[in-house]
Amino acid sequence: MNMLNKIKTIRCNNNLVYVVLKQDMEIQQFYEVFYISKNRQKLFNINADTILYANKTYTITTRRKNEHIQTSPHGIEIVYEDDICLIVNKPTNLLIHDDGASPDTLCSRVNFYTLCNNYKFFAYPIHRIDKETSGLVFFVKHPFFHSFFDHQIQEHIIKKQYLGVVQGTFPYRHKHIEKPISRDRHDAKKMIVSNKGKTAITDVYKVTTKDHYSLLSIGIKTGRKHQIRTHLKYIGYPIVNDPLYGHIFDNRKLLLESYAIDFYHPLENRFIHIQAPIDPRFKPFSHIDLTSTIKMPLHKTHQK
Repeated sequence: MNMLNKIKTIRCNNNLVYVVLKQDMEIQQFYEVFYISKNRQKLFNINADTILYANKTYTITTRRKNEHIQTSPHGIEIVYEDDICLIVNKPTNLLIHDDGASPDTLCSRVNFYTLCNNYKFFAYPIHRIDKETSGLVFFVKHPFFHSFFDHQIQEHIIKKQYLGVVQGTFPYRHKHIEKPISRDRHDAKKMIVSNKGKTAITDVYKVTTKDHYSLLSIGIKTGRKHQIRTHLKYIGYPIVNDPLYGHIFDNRKLLLESYAIDFYHPLENRFIHIQAPIDPRFKPFSHIDLTSTIKMPLHKTHQK
């Protein structure tokens, strides 16, 4: 993200992006600051020839794609929103993307919101969480910044933190799990720990134990399908109400929540930490003050 230091100011106003540089820069180099491929550069136009000069304001316009986007007239819970980002608290049992059979998805709900608010572009989710998992999902509102945030996901700059509930007293204060994961060839819906799988790294911290249940704070350094659920099953503590990897005890659904996210904001030029309210399904932990109990910082410093 050090390349952003060459930019004096950058701001976004729905369709238009405005930028002022600290030093002269070739247009191609400017695109590279935001990790925009040559193919995606065709979407944008900058009012300059080949050089962007310092201390001059440039305007970037974006060509709109002609695409049909499914919308669904259901409300969304917005945890954070600014000119380029939208972070939504997804309820459990809702897909993020259309699978061909479920037109009501988080994407369709978010894009109904963008239409109702006259946004020029549809919002784009940069990551996924399981249908059964509740919690934070990050959307990008302007196409110019898609590649910038995609890069943060690919390079693990964006950090996600989860909360999970398991039965019994979790015996570890901190458990580091580094076991490869692959698809279960006996059950296409499931993943398993396998030496033939892809690298998967999970860190689990015990927050507290109450009424024969333990609340866990979970961080992942890789993003494999069902990674948290597979790893906790592997060590003998599956998530409560996991229909694939554990047992269903009651009607609260899977007790796993995408609870917090850290990301680097290109307009602010700093890390931002966003935290969701704890899911009310997580009884008896739903009233715990997590700011004082969770000791796992996502980034040590937030530098402007």
